[in-house]
Amino acid sequence: MKKKKNKIKKLLLILTILIMNGLGFMNAVYATTINSANLYSIGDCGELLKYKGVVVKTSYIQYSQNGINYPAYCMDKTKPRSRNTRI
Repeated sequence: MKKKKNKIKKLLLILTILIMNGLGFMNAVYATTINSANLYSIGDCGELLKYKGVVVKTSYIQYSQNGINYPAYCMDKTKPRSRNTRI
């Protein structure tokens, strides 16, 4: 009886590990680099970011590809905010 309980515990542990690993792949981010896109601003995001107590102005930017709108962002702080620009 004790061996059966141990086998069930081991099986449940293995099953739990497999499920947890599988869930990680479902939440994957599919970020990509694009060379050319027509970026446009949808509006101001408000006070989402603060750096050393100072509010960093952010805009919600997106681009359209094949009729589908995608969010866009740039991690280069030397680039200006987009106001209907083309990259």
